Formats: sequence, structure tokens, C-alpha cells
Amino acid sequence: MNRKKQFASIDVETTGLQAGNHEIVELSIILFNPILEQGKVTKKFEITDSFTTKIRPMRPEVTDPKAMKINGLRLEDLKEKPTPQQIRNTFFNWHEEVTHNALITPLGHNFCFDQGFLKVFFGSYYPDIFSHKYHDTRSVAQSLRFLGKIPKTQSCKLEELCKYFEIKHKAHTAKGDALATIKLYEHLLELVT
Repeated sequence: MNRKKQFASIDVETTGLQAGNHEIVELSIILFNPILEQGKVTKKFEITDSFTTKIRPMRPEVTDPKAMKINGLRLEDLKEKPTPQQIRNTFFNWHEEVTHNALITPLGHNFCFDQGFLKVFFGSYYPDIFSHKYHDTRSVAQSLRFLGKIPKTQSCKLEELCKYFEIKHKAHTAKGDALATIKLYEHLLELVT
């Protein structure tokens, strides 16, 4: 049976770098679709819905202060946020109502990092929600740099690529990074052809 698919730009902010040890404290999943012009698919996208939330860490004692400094979140501000289980329940309802349980095809920047945390967060539900195939703007940018379509000196960090392509970007917030990744993907697709 062919299951409906839905593109989503995904980003997480975490309490550190080790999935399974550190936790997601901010999650953003932004649904988007290609824009049609005269019945043809373009390389531009429209946002159709989003799920963004902060999450209370259950093990604040393992938090890496450097990670929290980068994402600008404070443990004391997260104490009153919903627990991971509350967020999962809310997400499952949203996923059913908004996507009608579509299989989400992730877009991310260095998505392997986010994916590790998402697999821990969603556990055995992960493969029922997210496709194992994903699109990664960092990998695409590195390929384009190798091919000479992006200067060899250009960093492939999200912030630096946003500066290069003049994309407005609220860095190190899950929603800001997810939105910037969609815009970056549009620019990269233009260079692919």
C-alpha cells in the first residue's frame, strides 16, 4: 500500500551532543510543499503547517552548559514546559489531524545529528512517522562546493550558508533553523540544475 508522503523541515535544539545521553529541549517540524506554477512543480516551497515546542528535560543534571549557551535556552525556563511524553502525545494528535498520518520525508541541515535524537525521542514509533530517506542541505552544499558551484572557501555551516545566500536566519532556534533550511534548499536546488 502506498502511503501519503509529506515533506517537513526538521530541527532540534538539545542539552548536548550525544543522543541517548542528552535530550531534545526544542523541536520544530515545518511541513512544506512545492509551489505549482502553470501546473508544474517549481523549486520554491510553501509552508503548510508547523509543530514547534520547547520540552522539559528529564535529566537536567547531564546538560552540557556549552550546548545551552549556543541555543540560548536556560534550564530554569524549561522547568514548566511539557514533558517529553506530553509532547509525543500532542505530536501524535497533530500528525494524525494535520498530515492524516502521512509518512514524513525529513529535510534538515546535518540531519544525521537531529535524526539520532529523534530516534531516541520517538523510540519504536520513529519508522512509522519518518521516512528513512531524507534530504540534507549540508550534504547538497558540500557536493555543490566540490563541483565548484559554491566557492571552495565557503563553509557549509547553516549560518554561513545563510549569509552567503542572503537568507534571514534566527540561528540556533529550532524554528529559525528549520525555516532557514527550507530557504537554503530552494537556493541549492537552483544550483543543482
